[in-house]
Amino acid sequence: MTKVEVIHFMEKIKAYYSNFSMEDYVVNEWYDKLKQYDVDDVYQKLDEHLDGNLKSDIPKLHFITRFLKTPTEKKRDQVVYTRCKECGKKISIDNYSNHVGRHNSIYYMKSKEGMIKKNYNIQKLFEADQVTFDKVYDNFIEQLYEVLPESPEKERLKNIVLIKYGYEPEFNLKELMRKI
Repeated sequence: MTKVEVIHFMEKIKAYYSNFSMEDYVVNEWYDKLKQYDVDDVYQKLDEHLDGNLKSDIPKLHFITRFLKTPTEKKRDQVVYTRCKECGKKISIDNYSNHVGRHNSIYYMKSKEGMIKKNYNIQKLFEADQVTFDKVYDNFIEQLYEVLPESPEKERLKNIVLIKYGYEPEFNLKELMRKI
C-alpha cells in the first residue's frame, strides 16, 4: 500500500469509529505496517472486522495484518492443480510426476502380472503409501526379471535392480550402436 492508500484506509475506519486517532505518528505506524500488503486484502480484513463479533471496537492494527500475506508470499504459496488424464483426479503440479509415474508403474505391473502368476489390485496399489508401493514394485521387477527371456526389456530390468542395490548399471555403448 502507498501512504495515500493507508490514509484513505484510515479515513474509512474514522468514518465508522469517530474516536479513531489519525495523528501523524499513528498514520506513520500504520503505513509502516501496511505498506507491504495489497490494498484489497487490507480492506477485506476491515470488512471482516465490521462483520465480526468485535465490530463495536475500533479495529486494531494487529487484527488487520493478522494472516495477511505479501504479494511475494502469495505467489510462493500458490498451488497450481491439474487433472490426471488417466483417472481424472485433481492433483498439484508438484505431485504430477509422481502421480503419473504411479499410473505407469501400475499399468506395467498389470500388463506383465501373468508372467509371474500374480494378480495385483489396482485400487490397493494406488492407495499404498510410497514406501509400501516401492517394495511391491521392486519385488515385482525382480520376479519379472527371473522369468523374462533375453531381451532389451530384461536388460533394462537388470539395470534397475543393479541401481537399487547400489551398483552401476551395465551400459554397453557398442551393443547399443549395433542395435540402432
